[in-house]
Amino acid sequence: MPKGSQAKPTILVSKRSQFPVFTPQPIAFSPDGSLLAVGYLEQGVGKISVFRVTDNRLVRTITIRAGKGKAFSAPSVLFSPDGKKLAVVYEARLKFVQVADGKQVETNIMPSMAVFSPDGHLIAAMYASDAVNIYDANGRIIRQLSTRLQTRFAPSVSLLEFTTGTFSHDSQRFLCVLREERFQPNQRRERLFIWRVSDGKLEHTIPLTPFYDLTLFTPSTLSPDTSLVALTEPDPSGWDGLLWRVERFISRLLKFLKEPIPPMQVVVHNIADGRVVAKLPRFGNRVTDCVFSPDGRYLAVVHDHKTIALWEWKGK
Repeated sequence: MPKGSQAKPTILVSKRSQFPVFTPQPIAFSPDGSLLAVGYLEQGVGKISVFRVTDNRLVRTITIRAGKGKAFSAPSVLFSPDGKKLAVVYEARLKFVQVADGKQVETNIMPSMAVFSPDGHLIAAMYASDAVNIYDANGRIIRQLSTRLQTRFAPSVSLLEFTTGTFSHDSQRFLCVLREERFQPNQRRERLFIWRVSDGKLEHTIPLTPFYDLTLFTPSTLSPDTSLVALTEPDPSGWDGLLWRVERFISRLLKFLKEPIPPMQVVVHNIADGRVVAKLPRFGNRVTDCVFSPDGRYLAVVHDHKTIALWEWKGK
């Protein structure tokens, strides 16, 4: 990592683990940063493993209850502010799981992602329909936030799915990153949305990256102080990047419907001015998730479905 940072040893979750690329939030830090929860599939069964960050020791593994048959997406995970339970989205339903004993309580909320407010009084549920519902501790909707703003952009641009979301430290604002798609040509970019929670007013929308050619889910994460955002972007450098460019040229020449996926890397941006703070080296060609620790000291990145690299920030 660039100056001011260093990598900690990687974590091998399971030799049989699977991290489907369309699962948001498969990893999460506990509020005190001491634990790392990892959601994954093992032979079609959803599981969550909890590791101790200091020595990568496995603390416990929890099997998530589900319906009949194999699941197609891994559980997404998020610690509650007190660190005692996990909010888990699995098979399109929100569950609460006790960290100590694995006890599970199912709700009727069906989001694609969920986020607690720092005070623990609110939970934001993000949906594939580009909307956010804010619930109180009793599961009652108190606010609905809409991202349907296509009229502000060019007609060829449409909003896509959420890649991350978080509350501000005072729980007064909600921030999220969504992907936009430009249909002709087929390109995507990330845009940041910022709302006031009190009245649901949209305060800002900020383009974070230029449009780029890509067709797969690209994870992102916001730092706890909402000053930084880590985005997953194409990295065409090196021999594997050269090989990808050759394969893409051949696929376009032969008019293949599916183009090869480029190598991906995590790039950290300053939200205020968009400046690149760090470009992280790759431990493989694919990135399936990334997340900051609650104190902003660590950034965890999942590579090639199985390996997690922990980066420690040493700068100011």
